[in-house]
Amino acid sequence: MTPDNTLRDLLADQPNIHKLLLELFSSPEAAIRWLERPKRPFSGKSPIECFESQPEQVEDLLLQIKMGDFS
Repeated sequence: MTPDNTLRDLLADQPNIHKLLLELFSSPEAAIRWLERPKRPFSGKSPIECFESQPEQVEDLLLQIKMGDFS
């Protein structure tokens, strides 16, 4: 399975998040690495761990990154 297919499978129910990841990261591999690494806004959890319970927060963080809001 290619990284792009893996990313598509992981985000099948999250088309907005999938689109943002493709816009923000240079490759599917980079997007997957970002999804797997813990993030401070998620109390040390990775975005992938937050999909089920907090998909809107994952999307909000991606939008902040897109807009350059690193506060």
